[in-house]
Amino acid sequence: MKIVIYFALVQAMLGAFDTLYYHEYKLQLPKSGLAKLELKLHALRDFAYSLIFITFAWFEWHGVLAALFASVVAGEIIITIWDFVEEDLTRKLPVGERAMHTIMAIVYGGLLANLLPLIFQWWRQP
Repeated sequence: MKIVIYFALVQAMLGAFDTLYYHEYKLQLPKSGLAKLELKLHALRDFAYSLIFITFAWFEWHGVLAALFASVVAGEIIITIWDFVEEDLTRKLPVGERAMHTIMAIVYGGLLANLLPLIFQWWRQP
């Protein structure tokens, strides 16, 4: 579990930088009328991340709850893919932001690679 938390911390720091620097400072997305759906997707993903990350410290999703947790993780992945598509349809991403998203995807892949065996372990527990 410790490695999952480390990946989550790195992901959270990268996401905070991406949001603060690219979305808020450089591009000022909240002021852009074209970014309404993208910002709604970000809010949904932030909610999913809060459920995923916050519970690491205090809760294990045993039994059927593991399936519920896995569905939150799967939902977050779908939202992220939708967000990538929406960004490409509505604006040209700066090179640095595109690179940041790639790094975040790699880190999230590491998180998932370590989290999925844990979810299967939780599934087998009462």
